[in-house]
Amino acid sequence: MENWQEIKRFKGYQVSNLGNVKSLNFRNTGKPKLLKPTINQAGYRTVVLQGRRYKVSRLVASVFLGLNLNDRKTFVDHISGNTVGVSGKLDDSVANLRLVSPRENITNYTSNKRELPHHIRKLRGKYQIAFQYGGHSNGCRIYLGSYLSLEKAVEVRDNYLKEEADCIYKDITLEEC
Repeated sequence: MENWQEIKRFKGYQVSNLGNVKSLNFRNTGKPKLLKPTINQAGYRTVVLQGRRYKVSRLVASVFLGLNLNDRKTFVDHISGNTVGVSGKLDDSVANLRLVSPRENITNYTSNKRELPHHIRKLRGKYQIAFQYGGHSNGCRIYLGSYLSLEKAVEVRDNYLKEEADCIYKDITLEEC
């Protein structure tokens, strides 16, 4: 049975335990409407709430698993991962989600269900680290380099993420930090 709960940070929006999101006052018409998610480049379902794009999995986790949407040190893991013919990233039901630490998240990415950790790709025998912030037309891409070993790439990426998380916690930009 589908259970709908209000997203505390977004009054007028609800998320269900099955991974659906709806507006209770779609475009100020007074009518509810189920929002149609889009798939981002990483393969996750996203919706736009109040002008900002959010992963549906994080919205579900915020309501049903107690995740603080501002917490960048806690990751939402899709338990099913990538199964044959179906992307586990598309199953945002609360039964398929769990909160994990950064270390657990890395372990999951390097297990059989995922090929490489987030923000790392293999090109010409090297592991490259890159972050995309904002959209492709109005955002920025941060490139952290290429490394011969996956372990070194993960270490560099994690150090960057830790520094970024510390800056977010202090409520300043990475450049100011």
